[in-house]
Amino acid sequence: MTSFTSDQEWYYLNDEAENLGPFNVTELAGFHESGAVKDTTFVWHEDIKDEAWASANEVEGLLAFFKKTAKKTDTAKGETKTETKPQIKPGSHGRRKSVVAMQMEDDKNEAKQKSIERRASMFGKKNVKAPPAVGEDDLTKLKLLSQKNYLDQAQWFLNAYWAAKEINFATHPEECERVWKYYQSIITMDKKLLADGNELDEFEAHIFLEKNITAITVKKMREVLRDVDVDFNQKVSLTEFLIYHYKIDYHHLVNAVVNDEESERLIKLAQEKLAAAQLALQEAQNAAKEAAAAAAAAASAARLAKEEAKLAAVAEVEAKFRADESKKAADALAVAEQDAKDALALLDAEQKNWTMPKQP
Repeated sequence: MTSFTSDQEWYYLNDEAENLGPFNVTELAGFHESGAVKDTTFVWHEDIKDEAWASANEVEGLLAFFKKTAKKTDTAKGETKTETKPQIKPGSHGRRKSVVAMQMEDDKNEAKQKSIERRASMFGKKNVKAPPAVGEDDLTKLKLLSQKNYLDQAQWFLNAYWAAKEINFATHPEECERVWKYYQSIITMDKKLLADGNELDEFEAHIFLEKNITAITVKKMREVLRDVDVDFNQKVSLTEFLIYHYKIDYHHLVNAVVNDEESERLIKLAQEKLAAAQLALQEAQNAAKEAAAAAAAAASAARLAKEEAKLAAVAEVEAKFRADESKKAADALAVAEQDAKDALALLDAEQKNWTMPKQP
């Protein structure tokens, strides 16, 4: 395994492509464990190959070191790592946030603060080697875009093709709503980070593709993933899925958004449309829930009425049976009474005709 030392100074690019650092490799491993640093995050240190920025998964032995460090940390804490469902807490933006996502957010803020403080302390020092500018090739831009959270990826995509001939979201609001549905779907698939995530692993991606495209075999899924995974990191971001689904050229996508006033206006417009699509979807979901509740109530009332009808039918049969039995009893009583009268009449007649026999 490649050796990493505590005196190496590491830098990384966050989701906003900000250059943060320096950190030692153990700190970097901690940020990776919380998700603040991802497998695809660009990292750099002075002795890195070709002295160029590289994704963490492209630096020999780095992910293995992260994994080993995480295990040591768990052992020191006396913990055994098990797969558990993330605890969910409400976030300030109204969505639910997992505890994992909250830890990631804390680490992001901590990294930014440490970066500011450490760079301030380095100011004026000699022989400090600063990291180079990140590459400007389109694949690098795509990797940086795929590091953004799912919502930022969706907004970027809408803005890039807002008036483009390929999709033109401005004249196709139904496609805006479809992108929003994909966003909603992908955050439900990301069990660890929810809305704060940026890409799915192979298993999660398989379920996501089946849900949003069609049921596919594992073999077909792997073929699709090879097509979808543009940056070849064996994970699927929302951006990569949208590139695959809409069959667009990612070179245009990564260069379509620039930081000028017109772009800001378009981004704001895209955000408003996305919010409108979200509201429309929420209203439709609420209406569907209300309709489902009404249907359930109607079904319950129908079942109750059916049960009551059954009970009424049983009661009617029982009443009829009792009536028949009562009539039979009354008829039998009438016959018995008549038989008694006839017997009394016969006895009376015999008494009248009876004479005492003469004595001899």
